[in-house]
Amino acid sequence: MFLGNVLTILAVAAILGFATTAQAATIAYWKLDDLTGNDSVGTYSLSNLSGAQTTNIAPNPVPNPDTGPTAANPNAVGSSPVFQRSTADTTFNMTSSSSFTFEGWFQTGDVVDTGVTGVIGGNRRGSAGQFDPLKFRGWVVWMRDDGLVEFLIQRDFFGAEPLNKSIITTSQFDDSNPYHFAAVWDHDNGATGTFSLYVAGSLIGSEAGFGDLAEGNTNFTLGSRANPYPFNSWTGELDEMRFSNEALTQAQFLSAPEPSSLLLALVGLGLLASRRRRGT
Repeated sequence: MFLGNVLTILAVAAILGFATTAQAATIAYWKLDDLTGNDSVGTYSLSNLSGAQTTNIAPNPVPNPDTGPTAANPNAVGSSPVFQRSTADTTFNMTSSSSFTFEGWFQTGDVVDTGVTGVIGGNRRGSAGQFDPLKFRGWVVWMRDDGLVEFLIQRDFFGAEPLNKSIITTSQFDDSNPYHFAAVWDHDNGATGTFSLYVAGSLIGSEAGFGDLAEGNTNFTLGSRANPYPFNSWTGELDEMRFSNEALTQAQFLSAPEPSSLLLALVGLGLLASRRRRGT
């Protein structure tokens, strides 16, 4: 009986493991364990535009590191970090032909009533002036000045309404605790795609997108609005940022337990159930 229980558990675990470990196509992984914006997977290293310091935030090691990189140490980059692509490109654009997931950990203190919106990351531009054709266009994950986290997408500054759409948390996350977030863009879901926001392991919401945002060439940035004229700098810590070119499920997020952990838990439950049967 015990052997049969274990075999059943192993079979279920194998199925679950297969479902949860489909390798995501990781485009970039910024571990931010030091004061550099080095990409440990791809070729998208970021330039440090700020004076920052290291602190502690994400789990060490990262629970589900996907394609390999894990935290070499538990350091994050804090004290208003700003990391930006030195060149503009379309890799991180929101389009009707490709999906993405942008995720990582953030931590910040009380921002309520400070009048500051802190950018976690994205490619939503600043403004190069009144006639800038790409003014404010793009997507961004940021914390508003009321402590709520928002995934905002904007297709234009002038034109037909709605100019932008967003998903906003109902709870504040400016309590100096670390939280995982994931901003997911699924170009295949719906006629104009679907964007979703997850914070602290919960789905905050999903909304229909615009299809192509047509951002043009922008400088993907962590901790600030993208060029030109970066502002809305993040005050706090950022850690273990990953950009994948798929709409990941929660089981594929960095914060998800690895299948080996799930397997051990299932085997433990099987042993407990077997002992209870023998005791009756």
